[in-house]
Amino acid sequence: MARRKGRIKDKWREKRWVTVNAPDSFNNVPLAY
Repeated sequence: MARRKGRIKDKWREKRWVTVNAPDSFNNVPLAY
């Protein structure tokens, strides 16, 4: 993965990762990120 202007994309991907994994970790309780 190229790291040129990827800081914004990385943060967006982290938010997506949290949103996807939150239901499993928090009993289907969505996190406010």
